[in-house]
Amino acid sequence: MYQTDQLNLLPGVIMSVLFTVLLSTNLSGQGSVAGVVTGAEGETLIAASVFVPGTTKGNFTDLDGGYRLSLPAGTYEIQASYIGYEASSQEVVIIDGKTAKLDFVLATANMFGEEVVVTAQMMGQRSAISQQLNADGIVNVVSEEQIQELPDANAAESIGRLPGVSLKRSGGEANKVVLRGLSDKFSLITLNGVPIPATDANSRGVDLSMFSQSSLAGIEVTKAVTADMDADAIAGAVNLVTRKAPEEREFRVDLGGGYNRLEKDFGQYRVDVRYGRRILNNKLGVQASVNNERLIRSRESFSQGWQIDADSSTQITDLGVNYVDETRGRLGGNLLLDYDTGDGGTIRFNNFYTQTSRDRITSSRDYPVTGDVNYNISDTETINSTLNNSLSGENFLGNGIEITWNLSHAQSVGRSPYDYSMNFQEGGAPETGMRNVPNELLDGPGQALIPLAYNNFRQAFLYGARFSDAENRDRDFIGTVNVKKSFSLSETINGSFKTGAKIRQKRRTREADSQQSLDYLGLPKTFVQLPNGDIVPQDFSATSFNDFTKVGGSNVSLVNFLDATPAQRELLDQYALNPLVNPELAREWAEITRNAVNQQGELFQYVEDLQARTGNYDIQERIYSAYVMTTLDIGEKLRVIGGLRFEREDNEYQGIYAPELGGILRADPSVLQDTTSSYAANYVLPNLHLRYKPEEWFDLRFAATKTLARPDFAMRLPRLEIDRVNRTVSRGNTTIESTVAWNYDVIASFYQSKYGLFTAGVFYKALDNSFYNLNNRRILTQASADELALPTERGTLVGFNLSEPINTDDTKVYGVEFDLQANLRFLPGVLKNLVFRANYSRIQSETNYPRVRIDQDNSEFPPTQTVVQFTEQGKLEGQPENFGNVALGYDLGGFSSRLSVFFQDDFLTTVTSTGLREQSEKGFSKWDFVVSQEIKKIKLIFNVNNITNFSEGQFYNFRGLDRGESKFGVQVDFRVRYTL
Repeated sequence: MYQTDQLNLLPGVIMSVLFTVLLSTNLSGQGSVAGVVTGAEGETLIAASVFVPGTTKGNFTDLDGGYRLSLPAGTYEIQASYIGYEASSQEVVIIDGKTAKLDFVLATANMFGEEVVVTAQMMGQRSAISQQLNADGIVNVVSEEQIQELPDANAAESIGRLPGVSLKRSGGEANKVVLRGLSDKFSLITLNGVPIPATDANSRGVDLSMFSQSSLAGIEVTKAVTADMDADAIAGAVNLVTRKAPEEREFRVDLGGGYNRLEKDFGQYRVDVRYGRRILNNKLGVQASVNNERLIRSRESFSQGWQIDADSSTQITDLGVNYVDETRGRLGGNLLLDYDTGDGGTIRFNNFYTQTSRDRITSSRDYPVTGDVNYNISDTETINSTLNNSLSGENFLGNGIEITWNLSHAQSVGRSPYDYSMNFQEGGAPETGMRNVPNELLDGPGQALIPLAYNNFRQAFLYGARFSDAENRDRDFIGTVNVKKSFSLSETINGSFKTGAKIRQKRRTREADSQQSLDYLGLPKTFVQLPNGDIVPQDFSATSFNDFTKVGGSNVSLVNFLDATPAQRELLDQYALNPLVNPELAREWAEITRNAVNQQGELFQYVEDLQARTGNYDIQERIYSAYVMTTLDIGEKLRVIGGLRFEREDNEYQGIYAPELGGILRADPSVLQDTTSSYAANYVLPNLHLRYKPEEWFDLRFAATKTLARPDFAMRLPRLEIDRVNRTVSRGNTTIESTVAWNYDVIASFYQSKYGLFTAGVFYKALDNSFYNLNNRRILTQASADELALPTERGTLVGFNLSEPINTDDTKVYGVEFDLQANLRFLPGVLKNLVFRANYSRIQSETNYPRVRIDQDNSEFPPTQTVVQFTEQGKLEGQPENFGNVALGYDLGGFSSRLSVFFQDDFLTTVTSTGLREQSEKGFSKWDFVVSQEIKKIKLIFNVNNITNFSEGQFYNFRGLDRGESKFGVQVDFRVRYTL
């Protein structure tokens, strides 16, 4: 990274652009030939090769099967070819400044002496292979056929079937992708090349579970970016793709339902409708889709707390059991208008909206070794949405010049319109809480604590309740222009120059608030404030709480919120969640007491918790970029792509400075102050791609690229929060730097149409200034507090725990990837209908974590202690070492099926200054089965997700202490698809 002024770098970029343009204008005039390539049944052939035999003049078809070649005037033989189809040749006359139209229809090839029937999975595999082999860079593809024919639960699940991709999960389904062992914040997620704003509250991750696949025409995962792509893609880039409206009218309806085994409930549904056609003599295309889903994503879980002492002794501290009753809704739509311009180009107006709502009732309790028993319920509604609008064009000016441009608006919003929680406590009186725990049970497991609970619900009382609300909003405005000029130096040397510029302006905000009721102090307030401001007596007579039961005359008993016979649930067949608070009674209490106040209107039932506001922020990011790149084909064997990208970020931040939080009883809003900072940096990012193809069956690629990753939104904030009750310090880091990485990739592809595609690759990434959150760093001395530049004018911070984001140097990520996409047509009899895919990735990493320890000198009395700070090498967060997929499909006529498994290792999730309390996520394997049967225009699809009901869990790295696990149950979906 370079921190020099942008004026020192822009002239070089501008001169490079001008040089490219001058070269382009001096080349000879050209004409062009354009058309579409389809199969005999009218199927679109994506990434089909169209070329002039014996030369390097050629191109590949796009997602709509269209192609375009710029050629000097003359007569040419043009050939089109595609995997599994017979090549076809035609003659065309090229005239300067004109575009000749030439379409190809390819017949299915014979294999082993018989005509091949192209089945659903085979077509999807061929399309993906063709796009991968013909891509300029290092790319993996999920084709439209693979998405639509045997659909996964969401886009993230589909991406997880590719090599080098592991998954993060939420609510029983994948929602984030981890490319090559790097957290999702190191990846770029785009829709038709336009970045999708982050959906997370503080990080740059995008929740891909929001995206229904019904409107997608493919997913591209680029592992080595080129200069014309955004550079914030150290791990790689994921592009969700839509295509133009089809030539023939398309109307498709999917209707489906599902069964959740955990809830024993059929209450799920999905509706997808898709329509497309072309009008005005096929000039104007209209494509629209809508989708609506209701899903059950409940889970059961347990957690275990552990005490880890300085002498490395351990003992269990509590068992927690948790049940989440969750339904999810997905609502989305897409409207695409595309117009074919007179120059052979296209103008597109694309609008994409998707929304995911989550309604959760969370019930939990604990079984502590010491202290009171807690019973909890929370009722939460969250809504995440993203809207993308883009106006883009692809125009051909003649003479081999192509201009592409894009104006786009994108916005993601995450909000919690309702979030209410209640806590009840039992203890402090005879025969309440827990019985004495024998020493032999302190080694765990926590299940042994369950029989020791008194479960005296009548003596449990309402300790506190809380309303919370939050909204994060991320909005981008983007303008892009690219100019590309094709050229031909000889029959065997052809290529193109490309240059462009981009402006992206982002506004990112977060607003959160919380109000807490301190019910342990006494009964609720006896008056209520009406919307008009009047204060009237509280009336419980018409509610479920008329003459409610009290504990000790001054607290509200838990039994007021239980059924006549308290409901309970046996979690994971072994953990008692007893009782279950009635959620309707909890919500009724919330509405009754929300505006409760004393008679004078001075003391409200719910008072503001200032800590919720300390994470609020307002961020503006401005990113300017420009690039030049050249693609050169030398003979039929070598392609070279070289480029240089310049990016500048110029950002402004506003956060909250809170040097004194003394607890809710001492809440003083004046301690919260807005504070601002700024950050600017320049980056020069070269890259080089080589593709060498010595044989038709062998392809070798190399890439060296320089990319970057910007810190999570909350990391660079000028924020500070000192909580003197919990003795914690949390702050941002206004000088934290973006990570810059050199990436090296080598991948070899071996392809035979009779057998399929095998690829093997290695990669190495050297990251400078990698960022992460260092949690719970103990401040042991006043000198340490001074060295950390912490404000101590309000009191000492010795003994507090500090959490803050930091940079670390010399991070390395490296690994190998193997991928096999097998065509088994060579097998005898019915076995030839098998379709097989398997991939495996092994990824390792090294980074330096700051540590702290205390050395004690016992040579004198009293002993002296010295704080020693040092670094220790470890693995990156979020990176499983081994992961992969195996899928076996079978097609016969209209029948198609697939059995698949995804597996991954444990991975680190939490880093601490001592290392003792670092946590990891448990590895898992997940099995799925899907089958479909096509009967004329109707397709029946049946999907069994999570066949083995695997568990997600965590553990402390120290001695592998089990932190708990969650299960979501088997999910069964079925749908009927009608296509006209």
